[in-house]
Amino acid sequence: INISSGITSESDKLKAAIDYAESKGVIVISAVGNDNKIAAGRMFYPAAYDTVIGVGAIDAGKVIASFSQRNKSVMAVMYGVDIKVPGIKNSDRYTTVSGTSYAAAALCGIATVIAEEYPDITPAQFRNLLKSSSQDLGEPGYDIVYGYGVPDTEALKVNLRLLTATITNGLNETTD
Repeated sequence: INISSGITSESDKLKAAIDYAESKGVIVISAVGNDNKIAAGRMFYPAAYDTVIGVGAIDAGKVIASFSQRNKSVMAVMYGVDIKVPGIKNSDRYTTVSGTSYAAAALCGIATVIAEEYPDITPAQFRNLLKSSSQDLGEPGYDIVYGYGVPDTEALKVNLRLLTATITNGLNETTD
């Protein structure tokens, strides 16, 4: 699920919906927000929930966007500055947009490809895969600006094969 919106306070109903999605094996990805310039400390939910992958925006040079929130809700970053997209009113024209919503949508695309090929991957496994398969940006290790970094597609492929082999071997050991 891609959620490109958020609220600034916790909600029991929203948390229950996120917990339900997690219990059903659904990967939830959410934009972290675009208010850094006016409210740097602001957190948006559901991105701030631990089981949600909060996504910030970087530019083509892998520098954090000035508008992208910087707090504990950031798990990863994706390109979200000056993105060319089809125009809403006239599909023959493109427009240039920026925002953490576009970054979240890009990561959702990656998650979709992985979930289609490996339908049994759990949300927790996907989060761990993302953490171990991202190019670290900013401070070494996790930081509140870049999270774990930008996903590296080659590392994702390698680590996904390792994860799949581990799961398969674990199943074979229990059935032998």
